[in-house]
Amino acid sequence: MSEENKQGDTLSWEEHFKAGMDGLKTEMRETLESRDTLNTVRKHGKAALKEALLAWRSLLDGAIEKIDENEKGGPQRVTKIKIE
Repeated sequence: MSEENKQGDTLSWEEHFKAGMDGLKTEMRETLESRDTLNTVRKHGKAALKEALLAWRSLLDGAIEKIDENEKGGPQRVTKIKIE
């Protein structure tokens, strides 16, 4: 089934695609300009940043614990040497 433009002519595939993309751009622009969308993006961005910082904190805590264990004389590597 072919679509027609305002003059009644049949649209080519390229014209149909362009018209669809123009409509999508207009709809996206209207959506992105709304305050609710921007607030939602900010909210998700802050949540993602918080999760990344928590992951870094976990890595740093683990590294600090290993350093503390070594300073307290915790488990150390022992090398066995066979003497004849």
